[in-house]
Amino acid sequence: MSGDPMPTPGGGVPVRQWEDALTDLDECAPEERSDRAHALLSRLEDALEAL
Repeated sequence: MSGDPMPTPGGGVPVRQWEDALTDLDECAPEERSDRAHALLSRLEDALEAL
């Protein structure tokens, strides 16, 4: 995922970066999908905690 998808105080959530990451996940090779999905889920959990 390019850039830092974490929310910043007073800056909101960079939705476009998450959309791009989900698109990349959808388009990746099936053998990569599980690892990439796990990494993305971990980042999403961290972002939600930051809110």
